[in-house]
Amino acid sequence: DVRLHRTLTRFGAIAHAPGVGLLTDDLLEHLTPLLELGLGWLGLVAGFRFDVQAIERWPRDTARLSTLLTVVPFLTIAAGVGAVLWALEIPATTSRLLRDAAMIAGAGCIAAPIASRLLASKGLTERASHVVRTVSVVDDMAGVVVLALLSAFYRPTETTVTWELPGIGWLFVTLGMGFSLAVLIHVVLRTARSGAELSSLLLASVALAAGGATFFSVSPIVICFFVGVVLTNLPGDHKDAMRVPLARLERPIYLLFLLVAGALWRFDEWQGWLVLPVFVATRIFGRIVAAHIARRRGMLHMTPGEQATVVRAFGSAPIGALSIAIVVNVQTLYPGRAVPLMITVVVGGALVSEMLVQLGSRLVRTEPTDPVEPT
Repeated sequence: DVRLHRTLTRFGAIAHAPGVGLLTDDLLEHLTPLLELGLGWLGLVAGFRFDVQAIERWPRDTARLSTLLTVVPFLTIAAGVGAVLWALEIPATTSRLLRDAAMIAGAGCIAAPIASRLLASKGLTERASHVVRTVSVVDDMAGVVVLALLSAFYRPTETTVTWELPGIGWLFVTLGMGFSLAVLIHVVLRTARSGAELSSLLLASVALAAGGATFFSVSPIVICFFVGVVLTNLPGDHKDAMRVPLARLERPIYLLFLLVAGALWRFDEWQGWLVLPVFVATRIFGRIVAAHIARRRGMLHMTPGEQATVVRAFGSAPIGALSIAIVVNVQTLYPGRAVPLMITVVVGGALVSEMLVQLGSRLVRTEPTDPVEPT
């Protein structure tokens, strides 16, 4: 995966180079509707994983652990990146500085579920791996919440919608649109009689939701994420059938985003290379601090050997696929100087974190598991 990610991002950057010209700025602009469709699809996949009924099966203190592993890294990343942005004098105003730092922090607090798969081969119990997987699912919601708040309270300057609403008003518009579309899509999907028909209706539904979000200058990720949450929690037998097309198309769309992100990557933006090590360091530091706090407060109901391994896993967890989608979404919402910097920071941080987790998985050695009382 790491080699494939690096290859695609480099290919996108090379294809956008002036001497090659395969992915020009005009072509990327014409591909914006397809890009927004992909954003909506990834948001739907992330929201579809959040099953409210599964909360009852979460291990004890999982909600507190997830909150801790989200809030602490968000604050450390925002503080570190914000300080560097302020020193470089990139944002024109204080509000832009806060918005850009929060956007990068919101993307950085998302972790990929790959860490749980790597840990499973290191002798951890299913319960310990389940905790890591559950935390990665909650991380997606944290990133989407940050994007929803920022897109509501920091409205894009170039928009066709002339409504004069406060930030809380746009937040209610976003939630209302997501819920209304979710109910409509739920009714439509129940009429599908075959898998092919369900896939077609699902793709058309995502296109409708993403197009509506784009018209109102809100995030397609947020709208489709909320649609996915509502669909997976409404009654009906459509959920099992939806998992097949969602899983089949998730990886190709993610790889397409890596290609587009590589084309949007500006290597000559040297400021991004200065922010990148700060972003990676503060993210790892924040997740390790949060994991140690959770360990001392007894939130990890595991053996000492498993606790040490899980703490390392939380600290070295790579950046999730939704982070790439968030920074690409920022490109469509907020034009400006800081956008190429965000892509350099998040995409580069994703590559570095994936290499670190691959290296860390080879160095991790778990102690023999001791019997633990059921929680």
